[in-house]
Amino acid sequence: MVVGMIGATGLVGQTLVSILSDSPFPITLRFVTASQRSVGKRIRFRESVRIVEDTKESSVGTPCDVVFIASSSGVSRQWHTFLKQHHRFIIDLSSAFRMDPAVPLPVPDIDSEVITQSNQWISNPNCSTIQLVKALSPVHRHWGLRKVVVSTYQSVSGMGQDGIDRLYKEEQGLPTDQPVPLHRNVNPWIGENTNHPISEEECKIIEETRKILVDPTLSVYPTAVRVPVPTSHCESVYMETEKGFCLDFVKEIWEHTQGIVVSETPALPKHTAGTNHVMISRIRSMSPKTLQCWLTADNIRVGSAWNAYQILESLVEKGFVS
Repeated sequence: MVVGMIGATGLVGQTLVSILSDSPFPITLRFVTASQRSVGKRIRFRESVRIVEDTKESSVGTPCDVVFIASSSGVSRQWHTFLKQHHRFIIDLSSAFRMDPAVPLPVPDIDSEVITQSNQWISNPNCSTIQLVKALSPVHRHWGLRKVVVSTYQSVSGMGQDGIDRLYKEEQGLPTDQPVPLHRNVNPWIGENTNHPISEEECKIIEETRKILVDPTLSVYPTAVRVPVPTSHCESVYMETEKGFCLDFVKEIWEHTQGIVVSETPALPKHTAGTNHVMISRIRSMSPKTLQCWLTADNIRVGSAWNAYQILESLVEKGFVS
């Protein structure tokens, strides 16, 4: 299997390269590219070292079975046509084409069936959405969801390496040029500053959750919040179901769901950093049709790189690449 990587030096790109390196698949890494400031960096892949190149036609045009884009939406849009002309499948970790009706948005633990041979371009969902729908999907399937209210507590690694560096600088009392501090602060707005009452991150959660659960009218009410934690996003989730349920059966369903670990004690961000599962705790119900829980997951792995790798696994399992 021949693979290419665009955006190889960011947090997600580095994590994905590491996951691919440890994979049992026979992978040849054809190219690794990034922005101009990362050109010349060395990336170890299995027994070899690859030199990071600039993202340009001569570096990303050699045909591959799969190309990963771990970069910005602008990069994905810029290279969309060119990459489709030269490569079999493109797994795009940006938000550029997530809501395109022709582009699947899979979380393979719950809906690998949306990955088909005709879908050349495949989008990876938002980090907060992935861990949320992993918890919602079995509940929706068994009892039907009417309403979801979610408050996210998102780590600074969701801003990339710059977010982690900025938090550490602020912790040391060093000045930054940002008007809203991360250290000793909680910011209930994630995304570009606009006059719209719903933030960019909250829009992603609403639209992507509906698309993945194939329920365009599902009521989803998110509040996305940045907190001063390096890694792992947390979510407080309230659900209303169409049918009544037994709480013990909900727990049993979750315990047997791929990618989920049920914890009897409160799950903390440090419990999931570096892991590939969503941890669910504080499971409780105030009535037969209402359910509350607390989720945490590594946003770089579960929320991005690991899910993208699982998409690759699905392509292999279906015989589309080898």
